[in-house]
Amino acid sequence: MLNLTQRLILGCVLLVGLVVGLVAVTHKALAATGQFRLACLVVVAAAVVAAGTIFFVLRPIRQLARDVRKIAQATSSPRGVEQPRQLWRDRQRVEPHRGPAARAD
Repeated sequence: MLNLTQRLILGCVLLVGLVVGLVAVTHKALAATGQFRLACLVVVAAAVVAAGTIFFVLRPIRQLARDVRKIAQATSSPRGVEQPRQLWRDRQRVEPHRGPAARAD
């Protein structure tokens, strides 16, 4: 069975593969209409989007795993547990939303 990382990468690779396959199958028709360059740009865009998706999904998951490990290691000493928890709180802290009424224009 595949883990989350492997499933995400496999799904993105399959989507890019489908786009490449579609361009390969229709390349004669695309070349005849002068749209082959556009099709190549779509393939490149699909690869960039897949790489970006993998990066921006896996980075927060790995940060969370690292923080959980820090918290788990620090629970053995009462004083050491506060530092990772503070790190977690700081990362989760969100600025309050200021609506139109709060603006000082």
